[in-house]
Amino acid sequence: MPYEINTVTISKPMADILKKETIHATIHSTFKHSCNILWNTTLIGLVSPKLGNNPFSIVIDEKHPHILWPTIQIGTPVQLNTDQITIEKTVILNLTTATLWNPEIHLPTLHWEMAAHTLKQTLPFIPNPSLFLSTCHHFFTPNTPPPEHPSWLQKKLLQFLDLTIDHDSSPDTFTQATEQLIGLGPGLTPSGDDFLTGFVGLLTIYIKHSDTKNSGFSHKINELQLHVTHCVQDAIKNAKTTHVSIMALRGALEGWFSEPVRTLIIELLSPEKNKINKKINDVVSIGHSSGSDILAGIYSAIEMIHHGAVEK
Repeated sequence: MPYEINTVTISKPMADILKKETIHATIHSTFKHSCNILWNTTLIGLVSPKLGNNPFSIVIDEKHPHILWPTIQIGTPVQLNTDQITIEKTVILNLTTATLWNPEIHLPTLHWEMAAHTLKQTLPFIPNPSLFLSTCHHFFTPNTPPPEHPSWLQKKLLQFLDLTIDHDSSPDTFTQATEQLIGLGPGLTPSGDDFLTGFVGLLTIYIKHSDTKNSGFSHKINELQLHVTHCVQDAIKNAKTTHVSIMALRGALEGWFSEPVRTLIIELLSPEKNKINKKINDVVSIGHSSGSDILAGIYSAIEMIHHGAVEK
């Protein structure tokens, strides 16, 4: 008899895909509290409630984790439809119990100045920030000298940041600087990818929600987002980085993030701040440095948008 389990949530993008077709896929990778299903070029996450939602995930009712996760093996065939997920003949996940989780961010007004101020006040107190986060904080802090001996990772990031605020930079130069960040660094999601996830995701949110799209500044943001988007789309198409990074970048191009990152962004862009330090820590705690690097991208985009809006 297969081991039957209820599901807790399913992301709206995943639910929309399953409404259109039955998916035949395989288990791509397994972890202590999750696994990834590979369908064509899409990674679908089956995750524990401990990890929360993300744009392409299904959260499982994890009552017996010591039984569930060891039974799921890499390469095992998987079938997904609107009612259930069948992992060979060992596990059946009931999708009819899942509630819908929407990664979209909907706010009537986005408070960029408050977000920039909150992060600038909070970032100095984050313990052990990643190299990318500390570099971005110094870059956007007035009268702060650049690193005396920057590492090769910092040099690539600083080149990108310099070009984002240089009104005379050529599109080709900026494209090259963006491409150098893709896949930059070690790990399942390299630091350059995590930074771009936060950066392009915030620019996308600005473009989706801005009421000043005809201003010169908004035109610059649109151009910037377009250049980064083209580079990211090329990286996705040609698999220039890891599968996990590609999925995070795909979500960011829509303005979608994992649940803790989405929660923080909503809090930052809202007029009231409730337990903001905890929400920042929840993001920074993601992975070894992934959360901190995503926050670096978010912070850089917010600083650009805030200063551009003030100076326009």
